[in-house]
Amino acid sequence: MSMMDKKQLHAYGKKLREEKKRLEKEIDELDIPTDMGDEPGFQDETEEAEAWHTQRSEASALENRVADINQALSRIRSGTYGICEDCGGDIEHKVLEINSTAERCQSCQEKHNSANKT
Repeated sequence: MSMMDKKQLHAYGKKLREEKKRLEKEIDELDIPTDMGDEPGFQDETEEAEAWHTQRSEASALENRVADINQALSRIRSGTYGICEDCGGDIEHKVLEINSTAERCQSCQEKHNSANKT
């Protein structure tokens, strides 16, 4: 069981919910297609398509972060937030301050990163 107290859990939950709200707003803004003007033309259409592709790529990255946040909020509700999914130990506060959605302690994350390098 995590050594994190209710006050700390509340603070992380608040931070996560605020980040989620901000990201969802950014995603909504990115979902609006870029309009280069009313003049039809191949160049304008190409630029609009490229801009839309870039916006969707950015939105997709933000959507992935929102999914991570939702998982972290779920761990808070279930009482497993701050517990390493690999070793069951506490995730260091310094790790959670840097990445509030962390699922592993620093040691296990380093092992995980090393194992996934190719």
